[in-house]
Amino acid sequence: MAKYTLDEYEQELMEEIFNMAQRVVDLQIDDETAQELQHILEDGADLFGIRQQEVTVTEDPEGTLRISVTELSDKQQTPQGPKLTVIDGDLPDSLEEEPR
Repeated sequence: MAKYTLDEYEQELMEEIFNMAQRVVDLQIDDETAQELQHILEDGADLFGIRQQEVTVTEDPEGTLRISVTELSDKQQTPQGPKLTVIDGDLPDSLEEEPR
């Protein structure tokens, strides 16, 4: 449910802005950064009631491209999982593996 109501022109303008922002997200090299930006983008789209779609492009062995467009509901959006960090060398002695 949109928090802000927009007229038709404003809605189209916001959709274009979000499309440009999605391109920036898609260009990220670091997956963690891309995921964080994607969550921000999805939250912003929800505020304005902007539809969200996932476009998947696949190529079969013969070279034919297939495009699939899926409408995302609130529950289908990118899941926000825990942020995990691997710390090397910070284990208690009892948990460290024996050298091979």
